[in-house]
Amino acid sequence: MKIISNKKDAIQELERISTRTSKEGNNKINEIVAEILNEVKIYGDKAVEKYTQKFDGFKPNPMQVSPDVLKEAWAEIDDNLKRSLEVAYKRIKKFHEKEIPQSFTIKGEYGDTVQRRWRPVKNAGIYIPGGRAAYQVLY
Repeated sequence: MKIISNKKDAIQELERISTRTSKEGNNKINEIVAEILNEVKIYGDKAVEKYTQKFDGFKPNPMQVSPDVLKEAWAEIDDNLKRSLEVAYKRIKKFHEKEIPQSFTIKGEYGDTVQRRWRPVKNAGIYIPGGRAAYQVLY
């Protein structure tokens, strides 16, 4: 993660990221992302660790933050930030719960049955392309 603390550097960084996208650049990015995803598929956490080191400059150890560490971090943050995060969590959860399609079963008159069932997956990965946007990262 790159931390920018002055206006001059911020302007330079915004100029850099606003000019980095082009058709050729996007094709190259897609190739790189496909390679990364393939490595993660094959090597799992080892590949995630490798790319975290490469892109973020640190080795995630442990790979998953323990519940105790999360509780300690939560206890240390400001009450206003806690309330803001709780409100955001509730709003986001409520919105996405509305997106879940309903499962249903139809029983036919000849003993046949058809259904659509929606079940959560155990694990999922997500790639968020940066493009020209800058994203807030919360640790």
